[in-house]
This record gives sequence, structure tokens and C-alpha cells, in this order.
Amino acid sequence: MKAILGKKVGMTQVFDEHGDAIIRGTKQVMEVTDFDVKSSLAGLCFNQNLQLDPEGMFKAKDLADKIRGAQHSVILDNAEMEHIREAYKYLKGLPERFVEFMERIRDAEEISLQEVEKRLGE
Repeated sequence: MKAILGKKVGMTQVFDEHGDAIIRGTKQVMEVTDFDVKSSLAGLCFNQNLQLDPEGMFKAKDLADKIRGAQHSVILDNAEMEHIREAYKYLKGLPERFVEFMERIRDAEEISLQEVEKRLGE
């Protein structure tokens, strides 16, 4: 599987402690968000709901290091992608800014090993 990494920069609405939009003049206050997909995906490897044993933690660390070391995309084998998808199932109650992050996992492109070898040999 191939997952696209990189930072997502966007705008999010700002709300007060009561959940009401903060307005300045006639416009709602917005803040710039800088969402680091790579760090979030690496952190997902250690989702507490996975209940990883020590050996599972070492595998998760190897996977997280692989993700952190990637440039614009990362190629994961089936076992690695299954680990990510298992952790993905436990994501609940996240703010809207996580939607694109979750889409990158859900929509990860499946490629065959032959395609990878061809791309590397080009």
C-alpha cells in the first residue's frame, strides 16, 4: 500500500468555551492549522486500544520509524498496512481537521510489488 504523507495546512473555525463561534466585527475568527500527517500516522502505530505486547511495540516502532523517514509517500507491506488499519478503527471523536488524515489511510493506493520494482528501476 502507498500512503501519501506531508503537512496539511488549512483554516479552522475558533469557538469559545461554550461552543459559540468567536466573531470579530462581522466575521468569524479563523485560525491557521498546520497538521503534520507523517507524525500523526507514526503516532497512530502506538494506539493504546491495540493493547500491544512488547514484541508488538517493537514492530510498531519499526513501522513508525519507516513512516517518519519517508519523504512524500511511504510504501507499506500488507502486515504494516493492516496494523495501521487496525489502529484506524479505534479513531473516534476527532475534530474535523483529522478528516483528510483519515482519508489518506482509508484511500491508500494499493500497488503490487512488481509496480514498486518497476518504479525503483526506472
